[in-house]
Formats: sequence, C-alpha cells, structure tokens
Amino acid sequence: MARSSWARSRTCTVQDTRDALQALLVVLTPTCSLWSPIYLNTTRLAASRHRTILLPLQTLISDVISGTVELRDPSLDLPKLFAGLLRVDDWAIDIYVEWSWWANIIIGYAFPSQVIAFALDEMTITDGDSLYLHQLEGLRLNVWQTFGRSTLKTSSSSQEHSSVLHRSFVPQSCARNSRRTSFSVQPSGIVPQSHVQDIARSLQTSLIPGTSLALEFVTSGPSVSLTSRAFIVAALPFFPRRHARHNTHLVDSSTDVVHAPMPLSPSLPHVLQFLTSGPAPFTICSVDNVSENRVASLSRYVQDLETNAGVRNICVQQWGMDGWREERFFAHWEAAALTAGLLERWTVTVRK
Repeated sequence: MARSSWARSRTCTVQDTRDALQALLVVLTPTCSLWSPIYLNTTRLAASRHRTILLPLQTLISDVISGTVELRDPSLDLPKLFAGLLRVDDWAIDIYVEWSWWANIIIGYAFPSQVIAFALDEMTITDGDSLYLHQLEGLRLNVWQTFGRSTLKTSSSSQEHSSVLHRSFVPQSCARNSRRTSFSVQPSGIVPQSHVQDIARSLQTSLIPGTSLALEFVTSGPSVSLTSRAFIVAALPFFPRRHARHNTHLVDSSTDVVHAPMPLSPSLPHVLQFLTSGPAPFTICSVDNVSENRVASLSRYVQDLETNAGVRNICVQQWGMDGWREERFFAHWEAAALTAGLLERWTVTVRK
C-alpha cells in the first residue's frame, strides 16, 4: 500500500513538472531541444509553491543574452511579469531577484558618490545660444539645437544617438528632422546622485536670459520603493552593459567601472525643486509624461534591430551576437517597465 501511494505521488509530481514546463513554454522557449537543469528544477518545485514558477532573474538575463532561451512575446508578457499578473492556465510565472542584486544597493549606501541618480537622456535648447556644461563630465548628452549656436565643442550628425543604444548608430525610424549637435562623454546618461544639484546650478548660471531648456529624463514610478523588487526590475536597463564594457573601441577603458546600480532615486518633485531653487532659479514652462512616446520609440527600435539588415549587421559587427541580443532584450525590458508603471519618462521645459 505504501509503495502504491509513493508511486502515485511520483506520477503526480512528474505530471505536474510536465504541465509546468508546458506552461513555461508558452512564455519562454529553449533554443535547443532540451531545457537546462535549472528550468527543470524550477518547474519541479512549482507545485509546492502554489503552482508558481519562479525564474531566477540573473539566469533569465544570462540565458536570453547567450541565446540559450528566447522570450516568445516580450512586449506582451514582460509587463504582466513585472506586475505579477503573468499566468498560463492555472500556473503563475514570476521572477526571483537573487541577493547579489541587493549587494549593489548596499554599495550605493556605502559610497553615495557612486550612486546613479537618474538617466538624463536629452537636452533641447531653444531661443538661446549659450550652454556651459563643465559639471557634466561622466555623462552622455544629446543637445538638440533648433535655434542659434552652441558654445560646446561638438560634432554634428544627421542621425540620432539612441538613448537606449548609448553608442554609435541608430535606426532610421528614430531619426529626427531638426538639426542636432551632440556632446558626448562617458558613461552614457549616468548622473551621480551627488552631482544632480550641482548640474542644476551649473545650468542655471550658464544659460543666458531668454533661453528655454528641455530636459528629458527617467524616474521610477510612484509605487516603486528603493527596497522593493520592482526597483531592481526598473533599474536594470541602466545597469552597466556586459558587452559594451568589454568593447574597448566603443567604451573608454578609463571609465570601465561598475557604478552602484541605483538609478531613478530622485522623484519628479525633487528634480523640479532642484531646477526652481538656487540663486538663479528656472521658471517651469511645462512638465510632460512622455512614457508612451518612449515605448513606441523602443518598439520601433526593436523592430529595426530584428528586421533592418543594416542596423542588425552593424550591431553584430560591433558587439557580436550576444551584444545584439543584450541590446534587444533591454529595449524590451525598458519598454515593459514603462508600460507597467515601474518607470516614468519626463520632459521638463524650463526658461531662464
């Protein structure tokens, strides 16, 4: 009798594992004929976790970038995954954030000068011709000049440097009609927390009266706390890229350091406070949530990475297949974080 009971239990466990694998296959597929042991173990444990399949975050990222697995429909599934709403039949699929991710948070508290405050992606100058950015070393900025002349030493181009790509080429679908002058330093889009107020003060004192300035940046969503899993998920697109860091002809080796990945910590009100305080405060002209525009842009960008042979070939030549998969994956990830409300993208226009 005991042996019969054990046999039934084992049969049930095997069937549950098969059912869980079948559910996982709707979202994630191996590129070879066999699942790796970690996914087999994850699905085997799912029945005892209230039918929840927990995917280790680091494993998921590494396997997608290496081509071991592929997400079937990341645009549809990732927002649900981030919101804890991804289900296939009666199986829930979720991610597990390993402790190694939180070690970076601790480093950030210990070394606040290395903490990334937010991603400053674009600056647009109108009705003026003076900008002095000596405080912005360590950033990559795009200065869009639609009127007048910039005092920065710059190089002009007819194509946009994508704030997702952070490097040297961009799909035609993202190109803008206005003339652009770019000021580029490393690392891309990273603003140390200790410099945010200094940057605001520098801009305030450097711009001439009558100048309008548009800043485009990213913050975490209002429901995302620093100690929550959602913060790690939201921050991932801004972490140092593995393949970019090792590509020395694209990234200066002197900047090849790992910053504590704590972007997005100031809220929108804090950024506005920096801009409207100080000895020469700006006047806020407009504050626009451009998250949907960013999602649409990222969608076009992913499409170019996948279907535009020129863009894809350049990407593969510069970074290899793993770099191409990494770029595509994090573009999907950022779009999903914006869709799920974990990230918010803003354009703030101020006037001197």
